[in-house]
Amino acid sequence: MRKIRIIAIVSTLLVVAAMSSCQKEDNMAFEKSATERLNDMIEGVKSILVAEENGWVMKCYVGSNASSGGFVYTLKFSSSDAEVGFEYASNFNGMEQDATITSLYKVTDDNGPVLSFDTYNSFIHYFSTPSSAYYQAMGGDFEFEIVDISPDKIEMIGRRSRNQVTLEPLEMTGSEYINGVVEMAGSFNPYYVNGKIGTEDVKGTVSYDTRHIRISTESGSQNIPFCFVPDGISLYYPIELGGVQIQELKYDMQTMKLSAESVELQGAVPEGWLPYDTYAGDYTLKYAGSFTADITLTPAVTNSTYVLSGLNRKYTLELKYNMQTGKLMLYSQLIGAVGDYSIYFSAWALDCGGSITWAPSSGMMLEKNTEAEGTVYDFVPNGYVWRNASGTKCTPDSFILIASNSVEAYYYDDPAWGTNGYPQWPYIESITKK
Repeated sequence: MRKIRIIAIVSTLLVVAAMSSCQKEDNMAFEKSATERLNDMIEGVKSILVAEENGWVMKCYVGSNASSGGFVYTLKFSSSDAEVGFEYASNFNGMEQDATITSLYKVTDDNGPVLSFDTYNSFIHYFSTPSSAYYQAMGGDFEFEIVDISPDKIEMIGRRSRNQVTLEPLEMTGSEYINGVVEMAGSFNPYYVNGKIGTEDVKGTVSYDTRHIRISTESGSQNIPFCFVPDGISLYYPIELGGVQIQELKYDMQTMKLSAESVELQGAVPEGWLPYDTYAGDYTLKYAGSFTADITLTPAVTNSTYVLSGLNRKYTLELKYNMQTGKLMLYSQLIGAVGDYSIYFSAWALDCGGSITWAPSSGMMLEKNTEAEGTVYDFVPNGYVWRNASGTKCTPDSFILIASNSVEAYYYDDPAWGTNGYPQWPYIESITKK
């Protein structure tokens, strides 16, 4: 029955598109008015959305030209609302990873059918809501132009990003699917890949942060966005190499292999890679030559984040764990507010004239010191580079507190927000496990 409904919808869409140039004549030729036919089209689209017992998986790509990769939602529709699951659900306070949020949706016509979520949904609007760190949001969508309907896929385009978005029927419950995606994302750690696609020898690298995989051959390379699925990764678009076309790659968590028909890529991690749990414990932080502080690193989101406590009672800091490198990163971040001012823990480059940035990607990462006695991790630049007022490229060697509002920013010197009486951590050096 679904196939019949889909064919009917496609036919209706063609009719609606054709009627724009000769609407008056067409109204005479059809038993129903243009408004009635439009309403039929909208109701037909909704009937397809509602018909799937388990709902749909939505693969949604974020950023200009999918620069931030793909993310997965589950959607179960009724006639008026949608129950939404999200692979990042556990990032919201108090929510389980398979939690859902229900909100209204609608299907309208704007030169074709448009699916929109017209009431705020924290999951759906996550990438399209501005914040202090992303004042223009992260390049996501909450309105989608439906461009093609088939029995096993609905193809859409994000109205803001213009990225491709797909809806595919779920063969399991939304909860099962999200749990599978989260497990895969938390276990996927190849940084390098090498092997064959069809007859082509290939090598490449994987970026977990941007969710891209770069595949290189003798004739060139492709940098392809992807999203996680329960059994591996799904590419933004199919690639064809060595006489083989692929869009889905299965991942074996034990062997670190990516595979498909006539495809086998062996994954590997870089030297010095450390598992997520390695970093938990109590440490002594050393900075500014002889200053120290007692801190604790506590696991937060598995294979994703840690919490650093001990610098000050007013706040804690978040550290990000990179699955591909096995390293923890301490980065610039919002830690509180005083009046109209936001307080940022900011990257600071003393050796670059004291230049400061609180860009979310700026910071330093921990690298194990294999020559030191005991367990010691050194702070090293994480690769983020910015330019100071004179145009010199800067990398961080320190951290400092900055107060900022929409008009100005200045060094925040309240000792009550600092460590050892100073809200700055110059030449941050290392942490040693107790």
